[in-house]
Amino acid sequence: MTNYVTASRGDELLSGIDDSVESKLFHKIVTLGSLGMLEASICVYTGSAVVSSLTTSRWSTDQENGMFFSKLLGLLIGSLIAGLVGDTKEEK
Repeated sequence: MTNYVTASRGDELLSGIDDSVESKLFHKIVTLGSLGMLEASICVYTGSAVVSSLTTSRWSTDQENGMFFSKLLGLLIGSLIAGLVGDTKEEK
């Protein structure tokens, strides 16, 4: 009788990651992800500067500023939900 040692799914994934080779596609994905995060951070920082100057000059009200920043909160909540759904729908 032979005893076979089977690796768990986590071990299979780790060995697959260790054996992987960086390709041009990998670098494109990392670059696009980094540029997307950079664009989002620029949007937040410039948005807050614009809103504060518009409030100071009385071109916008607190209600209008809240509507502007609620879109950013929606982006955060949407990305969290999408991540959770993606994690639960993993391939089995």
